[in-house]
Amino acid sequence: MDRESASRQDGVGHFYGRFRLKLDAKGRLTLPSVYRRALGVAANGDEPRDDSLLVLRKGQQGFVQVIPYETWDRVVEQQRSQRQVSGADRQWQARQQYSSVEIAGLDPKGRLTVPQPLLESASLTGEVLVVGTRQLMELWDPDTFFRLESEAAQEDSSIDDALYG
Repeated sequence: MDRESASRQDGVGHFYGRFRLKLDAKGRLTLPSVYRRALGVAANGDEPRDDSLLVLRKGQQGFVQVIPYETWDRVVEQQRSQRQVSGADRQWQARQQYSSVEIAGLDPKGRLTVPQPLLESASLTGEVLVVGTRQLMELWDPDTFFRLESEAAQEDSSIDDALYG
């Protein structure tokens, strides 16, 4: 099994690692080639495929979530099938959840344009920290990320236990 197919599941790869990137004046980031491959976009500048669309939404801790469209669709469908709320409450939940997202794609140079309201909500200017969290990417102001990281509990050996146990 080759490396690319091994890192892809259901058409979408996984996102790992942290990358410091520059946001240009038009609100664009050039995603790392490893992330473009995980999205199924060739690193050689080919046109992005229609199925490499991304959902962008405001994260709860002051960052921007970047979610592959098919991952978003799958999670929304799972959530919808498990939802117990009905009537007007359900309608408002759906309105809030679905109308607050932005749909984006990569341009031929592998750049993602982040809409201005999302840039402002996450205080993103200049340098951006792109964090892979397996199923999605997060766009952070580096100062905010590292401040929150230092405040968070760091003692989690579950991965180490699985790797070395």
